[in-house]
Amino acid sequence: AWFDFGRALVWATVNIPLLVVDILIWIFGPPLTILLLIHTFHAMTSSTTYEFVKLEKLEYLNGFYQFSFPFSDGLWGNISHFCCPSGLKLWRRAGPESEWPETFWRNRYYSCCG
Repeated sequence: AWFDFGRALVWATVNIPLLVVDILIWIFGPPLTILLLIHTFHAMTSSTTYEFVKLEKLEYLNGFYQFSFPFSDGLWGNISHFCCPSGLKLWRRAGPESEWPETFWRNRYYSCCG
């Protein structure tokens, strides 16, 4: 049986770097994508990872439900403050969540999930 080493060498020269890049993308791509999504969420809601994880233990967030985001200025305000900060912003402590206007997902008249 005759084997042409020239073709195998050309194939390896062309495809091995592509295979290495493909393997690296599959190893590092999903964790970096998750990290990008989490930080995008925090930028859009004006929150931090520390506040998100330690919600119940932080004194200044007592009385707030999870996913309340008391320091949010709305989507566009949060993105503009994140991308183009105009200096130091001193946040006022938000009032208790029971005094906030009711929303369709959290109100005193009905509940869709319990």
